[in-house]
Amino acid sequence: MEKGKVKLLIIANDTARASKEKMIREAERMSIEYRIYGDGEELSHSCGESYRNVFAVTDSNFAKVIVNEIDTEKNVKEVL
Repeated sequence: MEKGKVKLLIIANDTARASKEKMIREAERMSIEYRIYGDGEELSHSCGESYRNVFAVTDSNFAKVIVNEIDTEKNVKEVL
């Protein structure tokens, strides 16, 4: 994040509260878009990584697509 390469930060819902708050503060301080989504195990499996709770997306186009998908899913759930 310090190098300015991160376009999106995805924080798993099951991240420890203190860690989640720290990551959100850092993202806001650096004006990095973030979303809280899914759980660490599920997200890690999707990325082929070992168990992780925070994911950084560095490609701006990919970040836009992910934000759109997360926001659309969230809006659909709110309507139902």
